[in-house]
Amino acid sequence: MSQLKARESSRSFVLFKNSSYNVLSQGLIIILSLWAIPILVHGMGNERFGLLAILWSIVGYFSLLDFGISRATTKFLSEAIAHQDKKHSLKIIGVSLLIVSIVGLVSLFIFIGITPYLLSHLFKVSPLLYDEAKSAFVYSALSIPFMLIFGIIKGIQVAYERFDLMNIYQGLSGIIQWVGSVLLIWLGFGLKEVMMLTLFSRILITITSFLPLPKMVDAPFYRTVQWDHQVFRKLFYFGGWLTIVQILNPLLVYFDRVLIGHYLNLSAVAYYSIPQEVMIRILVIPASIALVLFPVFSKESSIIDGQKNYSGLYYRSMNLLLFIMMPIILVLIVFAHDILSLWVGEQYGIECTLVFQIVTCGILFASLGQIPTTLLQALGRPDLCAKFFALELPLMIILNIIIIPLLGIVGAAITWSVRLAFDFGLLVFAGNRLIKKDDMNGLYRLFWKQTLQFVVLMVIVFGISSIHGFLLKSILTVLIIIIHFTWSWVWGFDNLDRQSVLNLKRKIFT
Repeated sequence: MSQLKARESSRSFVLFKNSSYNVLSQGLIIILSLWAIPILVHGMGNERFGLLAILWSIVGYFSLLDFGISRATTKFLSEAIAHQDKKHSLKIIGVSLLIVSIVGLVSLFIFIGITPYLLSHLFKVSPLLYDEAKSAFVYSALSIPFMLIFGIIKGIQVAYERFDLMNIYQGLSGIIQWVGSVLLIWLGFGLKEVMMLTLFSRILITITSFLPLPKMVDAPFYRTVQWDHQVFRKLFYFGGWLTIVQILNPLLVYFDRVLIGHYLNLSAVAYYSIPQEVMIRILVIPASIALVLFPVFSKESSIIDGQKNYSGLYYRSMNLLLFIMMPIILVLIVFAHDILSLWVGEQYGIECTLVFQIVTCGILFASLGQIPTTLLQALGRPDLCAKFFALELPLMIILNIIIIPLLGIVGAAITWSVRLAFDFGLLVFAGNRLIKKDDMNGLYRLFWKQTLQFVVLMVIVFGISSIHGFLLKSILTVLIIIIHFTWSWVWGFDNLDRQSVLNLKRKIFT
């Protein structure tokens, strides 16, 4: 057991480092987008920017067309790496690249074929903008195969735990896209040139990210181009369940806006969607940690006695994530009115504060849910996540139909957060059943002690948020955060957790 604990302790810094790469690259892209979007709107005009936003959304949504193959590639390639099975690794890489290449080419021709209909009937583009828009749509279609191939390359990099490479290319892609688009607008170019840049950046990043692969897999490229029907079936089965999740997730996140627009009005949709969009951005932190954990869980689950290894990491990861997210959640709830008033105006501060606070509570459950979701997928049970979503969607719709006419956007926020809490409960239950806690009961109890702390502090924080004095709120919030850290250190962590934090501190500051 001491050897197992030593192994978990030594992994802490690597986990932190890789998660930091993810957070930094995603944070950079978010900052660049916040800087660039107002400039693009002003420089391009509403109609052109509206088309640009639609094109980027369509290209992004086409990532569903990989049918979850990139995630499946990471899972099964991680297992092959753990077993040092190079031959099987090459088969997985070759089959996944062939699948998405074929899908990408088919999608390209379909998208180009329906472009005239989209422009003339669906989006009703004005005649003056038609030719420019048509060219932009063609450039978007041409970028789809490269986007799908890059998704597989990222999956391979994650399996080999090369998060440094993955985030370098991801960050470069964001810089080229956002900074390049702004420069083009400043130079007097328009929608067509921006989409040409999108295509150029996709091609450049895909080619340059492909170059290190032969060295990474320790085999020349021609050896990866091979077909295996059994590998195809395995990838497609796993990816199929992930595709269902990808289809249902946007409905669970955004369908309540449709019901708000139906039962209330479009202004209510705006008041509701802004707090929700802000909170969703925070998921970059847990998503970054979960991405790092996925290949680790996959490798550990495939080796002898792997259960004990990943079960300890599973509980410690949830505990650590709760420890990290709590101060962020507390500050957002206390200063919800101040944040909204400064960012989008006093009227939003008045109308959206309670919605902002309720949605923030839901985001904590969504954050924690990333860990059991990652575990279930790594253990080969993506079907459970899809089935949970299929169960939750009709329940959420029915509850919203009842509660929105009664409580308005506050009711929608309550439903949204309750759904996330319910989903988290289902995921934790399923995760616990699969790993069969055994000697991890101590870690299980530590996590629920942290959860008890969350409930107590949230009640206090909602009381603090009603105080009008900014200085007093700030002082009380600092005290609450100190209580959180103290509680976690004394009752929420065990000796290994404390030692890992101290080791991490030494490595960072020395």
